[in-house]
Amino acid sequence: MNNENNGFYLRYNKWQHFQLCLFSFFFPISVFLGNLFLFSIAIFWLANPYIKEELVYLYKNSYVRAGLIFFLFHLLGLFWTENLEWGIHIVKKMLDFFIFLPIFMSVIKKEYRFIYVNLFILAMTISSIFSLLLWQDLISNEFLAGYAHNPTPFMSHISFNPFLVIASYLCLFQLLFVRHIKLSLKIFLSFSFALFALIMFITLGRGGQIMYFFMLLIIIFQYFGIRNLKSSIVAALVIPLVFILSFYGSHTFKDRVEETVENFYSLINNDDRTTSIGQRFTFAENSIEILKENFFFGVGTGDFPEEYDFMRNERTPCTETTVNPHNMYLLIATQLGFVGLMIFLYMFRNMIKISLDSNDNFVRKFGFALPLMFLLIMFSDSYLLGHFTTFLFIFFSAMIYKDFELN
Repeated sequence: MNNENNGFYLRYNKWQHFQLCLFSFFFPISVFLGNLFLFSIAIFWLANPYIKEELVYLYKNSYVRAGLIFFLFHLLGLFWTENLEWGIHIVKKMLDFFIFLPIFMSVIKKEYRFIYVNLFILAMTISSIFSLLLWQDLISNEFLAGYAHNPTPFMSHISFNPFLVIASYLCLFQLLFVRHIKLSLKIFLSFSFALFALIMFITLGRGGQIMYFFMLLIIIFQYFGIRNLKSSIVAALVIPLVFILSFYGSHTFKDRVEETVENFYSLINNDDRTTSIGQRFTFAENSIEILKENFFFGVGTGDFPEEYDFMRNERTPCTETTVNPHNMYLLIATQLGFVGLMIFLYMFRNMIKISLDSNDNFVRKFGFALPLMFLLIMFSDSYLLGHFTTFLFIFFSAMIYKDFELN
């Protein structure tokens, strides 16, 4: 590398680092600013003088290859779809695995990971403070997304609570596993974690709340060891305690738990399909029937809405139709069949394998926790179709699974 190219490359890296800092902070709180810095990162990535070498390096990564295959299979699914317009819509949703995963993985540097992590935590802390103010009716909701009964200021509760869970895990990871961090950072992380725990149970996001308890379980076993009896004892004490405190400390959480129990009771005893739980069971049953008739390759990338409506009219005509079964596995299976579902799970298998093979504590622990948490919540919704949660997944997985030693 000559001196002129070396100087350009250093300036390029500094500018990309600055843009990543801005993206880390803004993407949890602003779609516009998050996208602005995202596309700025992408444009400057194209100016990388070593882009060809970067691409060769990136596609040696088993996670990137699996993500590429997952995207390409969605493209392939257009060949046996009848609703090409909806199929293209779904392909656009999956573009992040083809474009932005490699870009993030290319520009993120190991030495800056915790800068991005803590800027993300700072953004979630600010968002949570707004959430607290909304909850107490201290600010108007005219310019924010939330309201007092469901204080999620910058995104829906479906996305907000998974963001809180990831931010909570990253706080605990640094407090428990990172040595020699400054006292000021410890205070900030402790405050943020406590704030996230409060906000978690005053919002309506049940999927995120289940994810939160699962996150606590994971980190307890990571801290004490999976074969250590102490892990089971601590988990058996901490998780029920958090649940009880949340149940009796938050009317919102208490109401949601009781509503869920009532929904299950109505479904089992009265076959009530009008409730939130009843609708999800209906979506699942009808989607499974679609899969039975199109087992290996599905109905195609764009045909789920029509196929579901046909199946609904045939089996459950009095229920609502949907374009999404609120279950990522069923959506992929009905669109792309058993083969597509196996490709999807293969991507998560590669993520877990990379984490288990790594000597990097951040990769080994967070790289194991992230896919497990997403694998859980994707039973309750299609989280890799949503703007916020897709970028949450893409950004942090790029940070975790990049093989820095080969770069």
